[in-house]
This record gives sequence, structure tokens and C-alpha cells, in this order.
Amino acid sequence: MLGRRAFWIAATLVGLAFLAAAVSRLDLEAVLAGFRHARIWPWVPLGILGYLLGHRIRGRRLARLVSREATLTTGSATHVVVVGYAVNNLLPARLGELARAWMLVERSGLSVVQSLTVTLVERLLDAFVLLAFFGVATLMMPASTLQIVELRVALGLLGIATVALGVGVLAPGPVLGLVSRAANRWAPRAHDAITRRAFAALSGLAYLRRPRQALEILGLSVLVWSCEASLYLLMLPAFGLALKPVVAAFAMASTNLAILLPSTPGFIGPFHFFCMRALVTAGTPREVAFDYAVLLHAAFYVPITVWGGAVLASQGLSIGRALALSRVARALPAASSAVTAAPWRAEPEPKPSRFMIALAEAAIPLDADGISGESRTAVVAEVATFLAGQLEMLPTRLRFAFDAGFTAFRFATRVRFLRGFCELPGPRRSAWFEQWAYGNAALGRSLFRAVRSTALLAYYEQPAARAALDASSASMRPAHETI
Repeated sequence: MLGRRAFWIAATLVGLAFLAAAVSRLDLEAVLAGFRHARIWPWVPLGILGYLLGHRIRGRRLARLVSREATLTTGSATHVVVVGYAVNNLLPARLGELARAWMLVERSGLSVVQSLTVTLVERLLDAFVLLAFFGVATLMMPASTLQIVELRVALGLLGIATVALGVGVLAPGPVLGLVSRAANRWAPRAHDAITRRAFAALSGLAYLRRPRQALEILGLSVLVWSCEASLYLLMLPAFGLALKPVVAAFAMASTNLAILLPSTPGFIGPFHFFCMRALVTAGTPREVAFDYAVLLHAAFYVPITVWGGAVLASQGLSIGRALALSRVARALPAASSAVTAAPWRAEPEPKPSRFMIALAEAAIPLDADGISGESRTAVVAEVATFLAGQLEMLPTRLRFAFDAGFTAFRFATRVRFLRGFCELPGPRRSAWFEQWAYGNAALGRSLFRAVRSTALLAYYEQPAARAALDASSASMRPAHETI
């Protein structure tokens, strides 16, 4: 309790320090006059619409990022994003990211580690785009030596993060092997827990492993920040300033880069200071720049907080309850590896991915048994769920081996057919599966025969498959046995 209180006090003091720096040496009469003469209509409503559209695009981006592991509609993903921003507006240190992770886990079935990894990917993409805006704007307008230093520091930090992200995207197998060996050497008792979390984190990067999909996500990120830049742009004429996209881009990028790190609730203080400084650099009087920063902050703070609060209220939750649940969710990975005396409860089976569904469909004799329509869909879903569950329960090293094998298989498929395994027509997909299961490569045979055996075990437990098997057996009996 004492630590939490000290944390809140420190966050408040930081916000007050930035706010004091922003208001120092201001002419209060000029500040009040600026507010009185501000033209709210139509500039502020139009800017807010652009900003809210950006959150819809954020939802689309999130839905695409998790689509390899879970099915999430754009509407649900947008609600997840908005809840995170609303909690950030009310609590310090970006604690909204925890509430966001909890809600993403609840809506998609992903693990907490995967959810936090996806959030990290989004933040890195945001930093990429913001730096691009900042760099272009800096080149097109006068910049101080301090801003050039800030840009170089930000580029250096982003470069380190980009290398780490690139390694995780392009070489998941070697990364997992390195983590496993390091855990074996330095923390053998926690080996399985560490490796499991590393595997979940690498799974969160799955969507970026295809160049076209990575470019799609980057494009959505550019749209997100273009919509936010429209808010900054449309607020300029509200205070009699010229509609200059370069100034808006510079203010938007420099302000948001400054508040990417954990800060005060709603970034009160740091937001006003850095936004005001950006406009002063562009030649705006300090009092007008302060008025602009205050109204701009209200324009993004109020609508998103109301929207996020409405989403939580519709779920029967308060902001505090959502954050409490997110802390519980964060503790689940550690608790799940401990042996306790609590009563046993069945864990929900993992949701099968699109790849697992396609793999299951290729492994079982649906066409030979004449199973089609809704029965086919239901059988494939059951088999894929069972297959995913059995693979999930494998020891860490075997699961890593299967993951590496599937990665090689998917790469070979892409090279052979110039498309992914899931996009192949059904007959070709089955033939390609058979080629691996009964081909010349011993490792391929070991991998895919194990998958097929497991899939068949689940398949012949399905009523539709048993009925087809019984019908086939009856047709093969001699006539005198059927009389």
C-alpha cells in the first residue's frame, strides 16, 4: 500500500513539474483571451471525428495482428484498444496496457504473454511511423540542436528494438533454442516456464512473418497516425493559426514520442509541455500554444474516456475492477506452473489456428468417407481442437521441434506453390500433406505421421466418421452375411 501511494505521489509530482514548466512565464490574460476567441465549430468536432476513426483503424490492425492465433472482429478489437486508452487516461504509468491485455485475453483466448507481445509490436510500429513523421517534418522546418539530439537518441533506441523484433520475426526457432539453453544453464528449475513464455511471445509475432501482411500492418499504422495528425491539423484554425500539415505533423510526432514512456494519468503535464514546445518551435506565441495544447488534450481525453467507460460498463465492470482482473491475468502464467492444493479444474482447450484447421482437414479422409456440409465443418473443428490440445501438452523440447518442423513445412509450401498452406485447394493440400507424410525425408515422415495418427484418433471418435466407417464395412460384407 505504501509503495502504491508513493508511486501515485511521484506520478503527480512529475505531472505538476511539467505543467509548471509549461505555464511559467505565460501572460494569463492572453491565455484567457485565447480561449474566449477560440472557434470551436467546426474545427474541434471534425478533428475528434478523425481521431475516433484512427481508433477504429487501430482495432482493425489489432484484429489482423492476432488473426493467425485467434478470431477477433474489428469491433471487438476496437473496444479492446479503447479500454486500454481510457484506463491510461485515468491511471498513471500506462497501466491501461494491463487492462488491455486482460480484455484481449478474455476476447480472443490468447495468453497474457502473447497479448503483451502484440501490444509491444503495436508500440514499436507506432514509434516507426511517428519517427517518420518527425523526421520528415524536422527536415521541412527549422529545428533546434536539442531536437536533432532527441531524434538521434530515439532512432538509436528504436534501432535496438527493431533488431530484436526482426530476429524474433525471422528466426523464431533459433531464438527459442537459445532461450531454452540459457534457461537450462542459469535457471533449470524455471526452464519450462521461461521457455513457454518465450514461445508465447514469439507466437505473438506470427502475423508479421509474411512480407505482404507486414506491409499491410505498416500501412494501417500510417493511417492511424494520419488520422491523429488530422486532429492536430484541424485544431490550428480554431486559434487563428494557418492550416499547415508540416506543423501539425511535427507537433503530433514530437508530442506522442515524448509520451510513449509511462507517465501521469492522461499524460497531464508532459503532453501540454511537449505539445506547447513543438508549436513554439514553429513560431507560435507561447500563450496561443498553451491554449492549443489544453484544448487538444481535452479533445482526445474526453471522448475516449467516455467510450472506454461505456465499454466497461456494458461488461458490468468498473475501471478499478478491470485493472484488478488484469493484475490477476498477469500472475496466471506463474501460478499455472506451481503445484497447489486447490481443487482441480479442467482448463479450456486451446483454440485451433487456421493452419491447424487446414492441417487437420488434410490429415483425415473426409472425401473418401463422403462427409460434407455442416458435418464436415464440425468434424474438422473437433479434430483440429484435439490436435492443438495434444501438441500444447507436449514437453517444451518436443513442442519446439514440432514448431520448427511446421515452420519449415510452411516455408517449403510457400516456395513450392507461391501461396500459404491454408490457401491451397483442398485436394492439392491433402496431396502435399501425403507427400510429406510418405516422402523420402525421414524427419518429414516422423512429423506428419505423428500428426496424422493423432488426427485420426480424434476423427474416428466423431459420430459422422463412425457412421461412414460402419456404412463402408457393411457394403464390403458378402451378401449372405447381410441377409
